[in-house]
Amino acid sequence: MKVAWAVRRAPLHATALGAALLCTAAHAERFAILVGVSQLAVQPRTLWLDGPRHDVAAVQTSLAAQGISRAHTTVLADGVPGATPPTQAAILAALDGLTPRLQAGDSVLLYWSGHGVRSPAPPKASQEPDGLDEYLLARDAQRDRRTGRLQGAVHDAALGARIDAWQARGAQVFVVFDTCHAASSTRDAAATGLRWRGLEISQLRSGSPRTEPAERLPAPQARPAYAAFYASESHQRTPEWKGAGLFTQALLAAWAPFAATNTPSYRTLATATLQQYQRLAAALPIARSAWPSPLFEGDLDAPLWGRSPPHTADSTVSSHSGPLPSGVRPSLTLQRPGQAAQPLAVNDVELGRLPAGTQLTLAVDNTSGASLDMALLYQAAGQPARSLYPALAGDSNRLEAGTPSAPVHWQQSFTLTDDGTVGETLLLALAPALPRSLPRRFGAGDSAAPTAWQTHIRWQVEPGKK
Repeated sequence: MKVAWAVRRAPLHATALGAALLCTAAHAERFAILVGVSQLAVQPRTLWLDGPRHDVAAVQTSLAAQGISRAHTTVLADGVPGATPPTQAAILAALDGLTPRLQAGDSVLLYWSGHGVRSPAPPKASQEPDGLDEYLLARDAQRDRRTGRLQGAVHDAALGARIDAWQARGAQVFVVFDTCHAASSTRDAAATGLRWRGLEISQLRSGSPRTEPAERLPAPQARPAYAAFYASESHQRTPEWKGAGLFTQALLAAWAPFAATNTPSYRTLATATLQQYQRLAAALPIARSAWPSPLFEGDLDAPLWGRSPPHTADSTVSSHSGPLPSGVRPSLTLQRPGQAAQPLAVNDVELGRLPAGTQLTLAVDNTSGASLDMALLYQAAGQPARSLYPALAGDSNRLEAGTPSAPVHWQQSFTLTDDGTVGETLLLALAPALPRSLPRRFGAGDSAAPTAWQTHIRWQVEPGKK
């Protein structure tokens, strides 16, 4: 089977921390790039933040306490003495400038604290399920007065391309972003100490057009030595509380109990971070339903700044099927060569023998108002199953929340080929995402998560017709 699908890196709408740089090999170097955008120079002060400068200073202090060389720490922040102003050009130059310095075994922390926005994405091969692209705002963020196009911001794919370049050099990467990409203009009174990170693009002032070179970004690559901690899902806001990012506070507090000789896994640190997060969030003057859900991805079972030993990916799904979540509609379309597309039922479909060149299109529409955990596996007879969603090892298996007025649409197309395979199967599994939880494991051992709804789609390609 030939598979054609839109590969999408989970948006870097994340959060990261530097105190975890303890266990690199003795010969390896450790690097950090810390970005904190408190001031939006061409925007009204009502859109500025107070927390990023404090977040960056706290992370920088933690790095210094762990012996991370200042020569290997690049700080781009406003309000931090000695730091470079965090303009778009300066941030991209710092990310690109680190690449040739890296060698195999080195470690990199990429930390970002500030505002995020989402903007309608142009039609493209790698379409976002919610139709929106995510951007992190640099100090010089504005809209082009003529076109309305966002300038002075860093696209999530641009960040992903830099991470891929670092990994191509053999570096291990830990990403922490205390930002958000959803956005409401809601802001509580300053006296409460609570502010929301994240804006709507319409809130940004327009400025004079300026030339920003378009980037040609390569396709995302698998990231075997990579972990990412995000403050919220892509449709959510994240708060800063009493002058510092809530997620950064939780992460620093989670790290503190670990002794220097005790190197936890990323999963252990993520679990402790969630515990601290819920403790801190309970003190906020907001309803529990408004709390964002931090998101974690990557090789979470690896030790901090280490690699997991090679192993076969767990591509199993529990054999028990639960109910289809309300507001979630999977659909399947079959199109034989030269014929019109035919919609089919999705529940455990036996398609029988199909000619080579047949195209299957599987789609999921989410209007439930909640995020989903999703798995899509492909298995040829007698061979191990492999994951098609998430497409890249370590990527998040979470599908964004959608509503009836703003649905999230995901789809993937498959072209059947005659390669001698006796029988083929697609397995789709869907379940409501648990708020503030670690990535779901769909195997039978994941007893803490709700049972997933699932369906099998089976077929066999007619031999001798290529």
